Amino acid sequence: MKDLTELLTPPYPKGIIGRFVIGYLLMQGNSLLAVLAVVLDWREWAILPLLGYLLVVLYLISRAGLNLSFKFSGRLLRLLLLSLMGMLLVTVFVQWISQELLGHEVMTNQANVLNLFNNLSPITFVCYLLTASILEEVVYRGFLFGLSGIPWFDVLLTSAAFAVLHQPSSPILFLLYFSLGLFLGNSRHKQGLIAGIILHVLWNNLAITLAMFP
Repeated sequence: MKDLTELLTPPYPKGIIGRFVIGYLLMQGNSLLAVLAVVLDWREWAILPLLGYLLVVLYLISRAGLNLSFKFSGRLLRLLLLSLMGMLLVTVFVQWISQELLGHEVMTNQANVLNLFNNLSPITFVCYLLTASILEEVVYRGFLFGLSGIPWFDVLLTSAAFAVLHQPSSPILFLLYFSLGLFLGNSRHKQGLIAGIILHVLWNNLAITLAMFP
């Protein structure tokens, strides 16, 4: 494992940390663009700026020097299915703990995402959600993963960053995001960054679908 001072000193500030900050700003830009599309009632043509944003993001990722190798296999399919089941069980369990033991429901960002879903055309919303999923995986498990040189520590590190930067309003919500990050990090470790992106896309779609039918 690298010394902590080595992780926080050059060349990382000019490389990893700089790309992490740019990626995080791109995530915020995607959300801001989607919100503006709703506020300014761009419903009919909002696909144009959001699709353009997605293409720019994909171009920047292609130039970022990340390992984007990918091979579909039965092992990958099993990993995705088991991870989705695990993420769903964790979410249900955390929601149950929050409601039964703490007396309140866990408030995630799904309400905000549902608002975008209801106010954007389906194809525009797909562009927004796809961009968000890709950027989160690239930022957390693309740029940060591998810093320590120890996979299990990288999974914990990226899961913690994933949870913190989702700005949880309570410890139980932090636990939920951290747990989801563990599944995403494990997929990144076992099958690569593209596998993590696929899992993230699938999970976001599943979460939105379940949120529509509480």
